[in-house]
Amino acid sequence: MERSVPAPSGEMAEWLKAHAWKACIPQGIQGSNPCLSAIFLALIEERTNSHRAQMEEILAKSPTIEGNLAALRDFCPERVEDQAWSLLLLEFKLFAMRHPESKKRLQSLYAGILSRKDEKRLANIIGAAAKGKDAISRVIAIQSMQPVISALVLEAQLETNPSEKNVVRNVVHRIFDALLKVSPW
Repeated sequence: MERSVPAPSGEMAEWLKAHAWKACIPQGIQGSNPCLSAIFLALIEERTNSHRAQMEEILAKSPTIEGNLAALRDFCPERVEDQAWSLLLLEFKLFAMRHPESKKRLQSLYAGILSRKDEKRLANIIGAAAKGKDAISRVIAIQSMQPVISALVLEAQLETNPSEKNVVRNVVHRIFDALLKVSPW
């Protein structure tokens, strides 16, 4: 069975139609394809802001740390459904690795989204990280989820006997639980 990377559809395709041309206005990006870099950076920023707004709306309904963790635990596997986004994100990261200016801009964008300074804020929302030499901060745990999801989506695309989406979602749940030291419920 031959598989291909899904073309952008739905919300992402509509956003590209409406906004992609703006990214091609010169923005001081050097490299082999500054327009492509600007489009991806704009997409990453827009999608990240959209996910953040969704999560804030969900968290606003939960009065407890346990409820917040449960909401976040449900939110992460939903990212598996958007295979095109996960694969496009991987594509751009590979592009950025080959183009230092794009890499710097991506690093700068990510630093503005979530940084070590956010540890206390996250602890107030989802509880403090465990202590000890093997402990993983809340910031690192949260930052690790999307790359893991993207990698799982890629691997699922490469399988000759495709797994059900539930298998990938279950793996995401297990990784979430391990990173955030959550007891399965």
